Amino acid sequence: MIKYLLFLLLFPFFTMGANYQVKVHVKNLPEASEPKLLRIFNGNTYLLDSIPEKQNDLLMFNIPEETSPGMLRVVLGMSTYAKFTGGQPTAFDILFNKENIELSIDFEAPDQTLEIIQSKENKTYSDFMKQDNRFYSK
Repeated sequence: MIKYLLFLLLFPFFTMGANYQVKVHVKNLPEASEPKLLRIFNGNTYLLDSIPEKQNDLLMFNIPEETSPGMLRVVLGMSTYAKFTGGQPTAFDILFNKENIELSIDFEAPDQTLEIIQSKENKTYSDFMKQDNRFYSK
């Protein structure tokens, strides 16, 4: 009985660290930017994490364990040009499949500098998107 009670008391502490993380190394990120992690589902976007942990150029977003696999969007913020022209914020999509994700990007040139450090699915997806963009540019 004591073992059962002890298990019930300690179980929440063991499950607290079970969340997944998206680590983004961002060069040239403006100080005033407010990065967000969104979940894309059925054509709609839902906020997953809006206050990432910041360490120099590293952003760490937390994904709850119960989040199902699918597409996520990292919104880094508005560039100076986008603010001036009324354009879209700097953002990119990634695949989530119940794993930690780590990548590197330059805020000034996100399409050319996206590099996947950790995540097999995202490496494949990134390579496909690069080839798809080359195909359409020809």
